[in-house]
Amino acid sequence: MDKFFISLDSAPERSETFQRLNAHVPDILPFKGLDASTVDLPAMQQAGLVSKNCTFSPADLASALNHVSLWGTVMRSGTSAYVFDDRAVLCRNFSEVSQDIIEKLPTNWDIVCWNWAGDNVMQYELLPGVTHATITYFQDSVQKHIKDFNTTGIASLPFRLVQMFGFGNYAISPSGAAKLIKSCLPLNSEEVLHYCLGGQMLQATDLSILLNRYYMDIAAFITVPPLCLSDLSAPV
Repeated sequence: MDKFFISLDSAPERSETFQRLNAHVPDILPFKGLDASTVDLPAMQQAGLVSKNCTFSPADLASALNHVSLWGTVMRSGTSAYVFDDRAVLCRNFSEVSQDIIEKLPTNWDIVCWNWAGDNVMQYELLPGVTHATITYFQDSVQKHIKDFNTTGIASLPFRLVQMFGFGNYAISPSGAAKLIKSCLPLNSEEVLHYCLGGQMLQATDLSILLNRYYMDIAAFITVPPLCLSDLSAPV
């Protein structure tokens, strides 16, 4: 499987840090992403990628379009791929554990996410067909230890994903890429029912929220505990 991380011209220091902290995971290729300042909104609307009612910020819109572009690459190639953002820090044994998890997934898997925004909720199927579970972790504590996470070995299991916040580090299959492109485009700011928040409706202001509309309709999985964490110390 190919491995890509989204590299931005406006943040070369983040790309350098990503490559340094994740040097133990070989063959992760940079994918040159759109910066917020380079998004041509009228052109994207004309191309059918963004709807007129989309209220994503320029940064969130650029981020979403970068993932959509990678989904298109995966769909056309017919080969599954790993995708990372430039803030990811991967655990020491990420290559071995992630490969083992993918090999044990159903053959029709669409996407498996390696982490979520720990200071917000994530809901998954704890017991299939019986009960969901909702969890968070303590982001302040995570950030104190983030630079050492690449030396930490993790034992993790995949569970069916219901909803989560934070999106950017995952493996996606060609079928998953096709389903998400069909579901999410054109990008829009519809209201999304959040079971993980007790039935609240939230307007989709970024891709992470929009995707909560679709995880349960596809073969989406999350790893618990996470196999990577996000370094939030670098400026956006």
